[in-house]
Amino acid sequence: MGPGDISAKPLPTPQKSGSRQFVVYGERKDLVAYVMWRADSLVDRWNSLLRFGSLGPQLPIIIRLVEHTSSKGLIRTPFETKLLLTDDNHLKVQLDVLDLNEIRDFEFDWRVLQTLALRSAYAATPPGVGRKYCPPPDWIVDAVLQDILDTAEGDFARAYAAALVTAQNLDLKVFLAERPEMMDAVSRVIYRVKARALLQSLIELPGGREGLRSFLSSPSAWDGLAASLIACFPALQGNVNNLTKVWVLNLARPTVAQRIFPLTLNETIQRLDAILLISLPEDVKPPKNKLITGVEAFPLVATVPKYHYLLRGKAQDLLLLSLRAHPMYRPLIDEYREIVETLLRNPRKNLDGRIKAAKKLQDTLNQRHAAIEDYLNWFESAVWTDASQPFQSILENDQRRRVPTWRSDAISRALDTAEAAGW
Repeated sequence: MGPGDISAKPLPTPQKSGSRQFVVYGERKDLVAYVMWRADSLVDRWNSLLRFGSLGPQLPIIIRLVEHTSSKGLIRTPFETKLLLTDDNHLKVQLDVLDLNEIRDFEFDWRVLQTLALRSAYAATPPGVGRKYCPPPDWIVDAVLQDILDTAEGDFARAYAAALVTAQNLDLKVFLAERPEMMDAVSRVIYRVKARALLQSLIELPGGREGLRSFLSSPSAWDGLAASLIACFPALQGNVNNLTKVWVLNLARPTVAQRIFPLTLNETIQRLDAILLISLPEDVKPPKNKLITGVEAFPLVATVPKYHYLLRGKAQDLLLLSLRAHPMYRPLIDEYREIVETLLRNPRKNLDGRIKAAKKLQDTLNQRHAAIEDYLNWFESAVWTDASQPFQSILENDQRRRVPTWRSDAISRALDTAEAAGW
């Protein structure tokens, strides 16, 4: 439980979302409108996936857009989540957004889903004033977020991660003990995909959604132990292996279709060019008398924290492209992704050499692709003239070799004349 206010400055008039599930405070009308729309979309997906019905009277979740900086002008943390009590002992869940540039990032969605889980767990029995509360397991919040990403972007991320981990042994105990906040971008995607497959496996069990609602309504079961999770699902009969078999199946399922439809060379090149295309924002100034676009603009964008969401999106797109990319371009795509992730971790790091080397490799691959395409076009037009009868020319040449040589002497002409007359 935490205190109520961050600053003494009075907040604007609250706005209630269309679902009546959220109350949003903020000065910027565009951000308030976006937050209400996005939060309503998230609660709809949450209720649809987990089939949460009426859980009794619940106060709307409060979202405050109150950018707050320290004395040094640095934002302490982008988000803060609090549980508060009203005078009549009802629970209020509050999400403070302290960095408004993070609102359109995945982290904001994650935080809203976390508040939904907290409200479901503690609405009936709020923790006492001054007492600590148990946050919901990261994996279930990541699972719902991945489900939303699958709906919006397709299941390429699922297929990519599944291709990496299906050969491994899934261990539920190890997975529940993982700390996703310490992971890099690629590991976090894999973690979300594994979490989504686990959630789907639990839903598919007899009485699966009832078990999930029971689990989410019991913070005492959020201790990270496999036994506490398994106990909420009687169909498993206390056996972790029964869950692991279904988990592996759900994880491997999306890889089948994706392996059937790899991208061609041209498609890979087009998608890579589209991902690398980026223009400098207006307040990011390039060096004088120099036009910078594409991957060369990435280091400049990285120096401004509020535009990091652009680079995170590029890293995600490159990660998904690498699954279906033509093998000739896959190392290049992975190199570009590593450059972006390095800039996100260390914006001031000098990567000019790696960027130039990657661009040189890209130019070389493009030239090689053009040469391959020219050769195939020549072969099709000059050699492979009739695809329906590819061996016709060979048969005609063989027949011509078998025709006897014509003679012009008097005896041969007499014999030809007799043959023509039918004698």
